Amino acid sequence: MAVDWVPDFHASVKAARFAEIFTQNVLPSLKGLISTTKIEFVIPLLAKMDSLSHFKVLGLFPVKEDRSYLLPKEYVGIEPYLEGKFEKFNSNGGYEDNTAAVLNTFSHWTWHVSGHQYLVCDLQGVSRYGMTDLGVVGMEQVLASHKCNNLCDRLALSNPLADIAVHVPGHKIRHTTYNFQLEDGDIVRANDGRTPYFSFRDPIVH
Repeated sequence: MAVDWVPDFHASVKAARFAEIFTQNVLPSLKGLISTTKIEFVIPLLAKMDSLSHFKVLGLFPVKEDRSYLLPKEYVGIEPYLEGKFEKFNSNGGYEDNTAAVLNTFSHWTWHVSGHQYLVCDLQGVSRYGMTDLGVVGMEQVLASHKCNNLCDRLALSNPLADIAVHVPGHKIRHTTYNFQLEDGDIVRANDGRTPYFSFRDPIVH
């Protein structure tokens, strides 16, 4: 159903908005420290499958539809192909690639300017809210593993979990964690937005 894709679509739109503001207002202030001039997010196109094509042996004899992955009338998310080496820069489980300083700073910045209400992470691509939205639990895991770099310092970004030992399941999980994989207590905390480490405040960026 199309509704299944709605959270991911809205997450992409919000992430793209954060990236646009960061590119316009923050990256110029870091000139001289980094070579990155733009961060952008791909917003998926939602499409409904009309039918499945048939493969023809020797171009003559039709073979039965392959319904292993898709069914007619099913919705799919389509993104443009990204040319280059695909990389994982950080995850919602606490992993971060220390060579991707500007992207880790971007994640930290989104938490700061949103009044601690959002943290855009699980960044991957070339140099998922939705079921990957872990709420405050994901924020705790990312911030607990995040090591502020000179870019964070330049932007005066604070990290309340910098010197606090927080349990990170699997310790810095590189792959994406889904909300149904959380423990029951963490699911409740994520849904309620309860964390002992920080409080929500008025956002600078909506």
